Amino acid sequence: MKTLETIYKKLNSVEKTELETHKVELGIVDDLKKLSNQASKLEKELRENSKEGFEIRKQEKEIEKSKTSLRKILSNEIKKGDSIYKKLDSLIQKAFKTSKELGVNPKEIKGFTEANDRLQTINNAVDLATDSLESIK
Repeated sequence: MKTLETIYKKLNSVEKTELETHKVELGIVDDLKKLSNQASKLEKELRENSKEGFEIRKQEKEIEKSKTSLRKILSNEIKKGDSIYKKLDSLIQKAFKTSKELGVNPKEIKGFTEANDRLQTINNAVDLATDSLESIK
């Protein structure tokens, strides 16, 4: 009888071992599924964010191209503005001097007041363009 009891005990221990192995295997399968789902979500997020990153880089390149073009335009316009300012200022000074010599009020000279006003506005516009140019360097 003892032999029979010993056999039953050994059989019971074998069954428990097999069940425990299956539980461990099921736990691993659950962990694999969980991590696989997490990896899938992360992959999707990485692809979306990478796509957005490439789009931003594309926009940056377009902005740089626009900035380069605008820098050239502003530089040329500032040079023209400075040149016109100097010429206009010189002519206003001559008109003022001549009017004094003739004893005429400079404001009575046709176009003098408008030219004097334009001198200030062109100077302001050149200053604004210069500030803009500095801001995009």
